[in-house]
Amino acid sequence: QNIDKNKLNDYLKFSSYFFEENAIYKSNSVKWQIETDEYFFEYAEVPFIVFPALSLKCFAKNDSSVIHNTSGVFYPTLNKFEGKTGDIYWQRAGFSQQEVRAELSKYTIDTKKSNYKADSVLFFNTFWFNKPLKGKIVEKILANVTPQKASYPEFISYDKRIKIPNLLQDVDFDGGFTQRGSKIVGYGDSDHKASIYIYRDNAPFLLAEAEAFIITPEKIQSAKSSLIIYL
Repeated sequence: QNIDKNKLNDYLKFSSYFFEENAIYKSNSVKWQIETDEYFFEYAEVPFIVFPALSLKCFAKNDSSVIHNTSGVFYPTLNKFEGKTGDIYWQRAGFSQQEVRAELSKYTIDTKKSNYKADSVLFFNTFWFNKPLKGKIVEKILANVTPQKASYPEFISYDKRIKIPNLLQDVDFDGGFTQRGSKIVGYGDSDHKASIYIYRDNAPFLLAEAEAFIITPEKIQSAKSSLIIYL
């Protein structure tokens, strides 16, 4: 049987850092590490490792990201992890696990990279919603991140017509919802823009529409919006 010497060499290197550091991938720029003692090796065309339950950590640029309470299969010769279920928290952005989190369903990670995406997630934010939103997650590790500057994890809702009454005092919101690290972004598109309704003396005063609003406790801003003032 012919053996690919490069793949064999990569597999031997993988075995070294797997048994020494619990790492499924390691390079000069990124490291993926497991937290579990339960796993077993299998082979079907290519070797793979099954993890019934684990936490999966990524280290890069002096920062880290974790998928908690997950399971999956890792293919060492393909540098691919296929996961099922899992919890993502916004602690890098300054929120507790109980305040902001997302539940993953299925996802695939290229372990040579320090970023990944996941569809069909459930997002929980106790500040704004009493039930979860459906959408997708984008996770990326960046250098020199502080809670105020954190841009990831990023959740993007599928629904672009989410209503949030009293977003701020005398302000209602209608549009898509994005949690971008510590920032809230209301979003839409050219056909279905996000809307901000402002009231004065309990009556409509101003309607602003835009493809994106950045929302903070101090202000709401948009690079380009249309305005209607009710006289």
